[in-house]
Amino acid sequence: TCGLTCGLNTTPWPPREQTLSRKRREYADAVPQYFDVPSNSRTRNEQKLLRQILVDVPRTAPEVPLFHQAVIQRCLERLLYIWAIRHPASGYVQGMNDLATPLFVVFLSSAFMEGGGA
Repeated sequence: TCGLTCGLNTTPWPPREQTLSRKRREYADAVPQYFDVPSNSRTRNEQKLLRQILVDVPRTAPEVPLFHQAVIQRCLERLLYIWAIRHPASGYVQGMNDLATPLFVVFLSSAFMEGGGA
């Protein structure tokens, strides 16, 4: 919608679609590699990281019912954990869950619109 209000051409650029496709594949590969693993296969630091995320996610946007849904919380947990593992220089810090919420909502609204749910 920003493109419409700003008068920008929002036609997808082919490299953008290729990049999105590649990033989606990378994320799909990362879930079983990093997230869907037995707890005892995680390092102590990875367990600590996941514990912090599990504490923070239920606190995300308490006034927004969407973020109280178990499936949404699980998605945020997975997203934040994989981000932190894949980006060790920044990792995860308290409050990143709140930074992720507007991006998450935009993603969900785009998926909803593409799926014909409008």
